[in-house]
Amino acid sequence: MAKVKRGIQKKILFSTLVVGTLSVVLVMVITYLVGKYTIKRTIGDNFKGIAVETSKKLDLLIRDQIMEGKVIASLDGVVSAAKLSDAQYRGKPPDLIEGELSERDRIWKIGVPVKSSLPDSLVNNITKTLIAFVGEQKGYLEVLVTDQNGARVLANTRT
Repeated sequence: MAKVKRGIQKKILFSTLVVGTLSVVLVMVITYLVGKYTIKRTIGDNFKGIAVETSKKLDLLIRDQIMEGKVIASLDGVVSAAKLSDAQYRGKPPDLIEGELSERDRIWKIGVPVKSSLPDSLVNNITKTLIAFVGEQKGYLEVLVTDQNGARVLANTRT
């Protein structure tokens, strides 16, 4: 009888340990999965929010840059300078225009002073305006105005 009792006690003890261990392991697995899901969802929502806000700020910055470019492009002197520069090419064949542009670019790069075809007063006034604009606006290093053929017309610096 004592032997049977001890066998039943061992079985009850063993089954209690197995049930207790299984329940602890099951609770740990469920806790891990729920925690992982919650963290993933929270980080995903936060990241999405940060990405949306960043894209809105970038859109605003780009719009500001476009508006500033439009302001510069609409200055009377800039428009006049570009139109006067464009007028130089009327009636000329494309290969001659290309040669003139290459020569102007070469001269600009080596830094030789070139007599502009634009009136000095116009160039001086607009250059001063461009220099003042760059001085007021943080983030601008240089403002360059070109004509429809890509030739440099005005700039606040020589680079």
